[in-house]
Amino acid sequence: MFVNDTTTFDGKWFQVKDAYNVPKPVQAGGPPVLIDGSGEKKTLRMVAQYGDACNVFGDATQIRHLLDVLDEHCERLGRNPKEICRTRLGTLVLGRTMEKAQEKLRRDWVARTSPTSKVWTPGHWLAPCCRASSLAEHAVTAHFTTIGQG
Repeated sequence: MFVNDTTTFDGKWFQVKDAYNVPKPVQAGGPPVLIDGSGEKKTLRMVAQYGDACNVFGDATQIRHLLDVLDEHCERLGRNPKEICRTRLGTLVLGRTMEKAQEKLRRDWVARTSPTSKVWTPGHWLAPCCRASSLAEHAVTAHFTTIGQG
């Protein structure tokens, strides 16, 4: 598994067919490092110093601020900030209608969801995700809910 792009294994308890192993666990320079968090002093400094990617969270204003802080850390360390893949974490609560999505949020997610969670119908979530992706420059990491009906 450590030398091939895919591997097949048929053991007593587990079987796998053509499993991908990319990136490889052993490679020159080590595997890419993604650092998750929005701490301005330590976490984002560590991203600037060691990270290949970062994942931050918050609303659009907070994300822009955090990415500016990351750029400042990169400048202080002499690193090109464009070398770092930037992603944003968010939770999307989907429903067949806006009312169903809001009901699902109230019923299943209020106690467990950040204030930046968004409620959308399937037809409405793409444009805000594209704006957030543009803000994060590379990707939006979304947690789609599957709890409850609707």
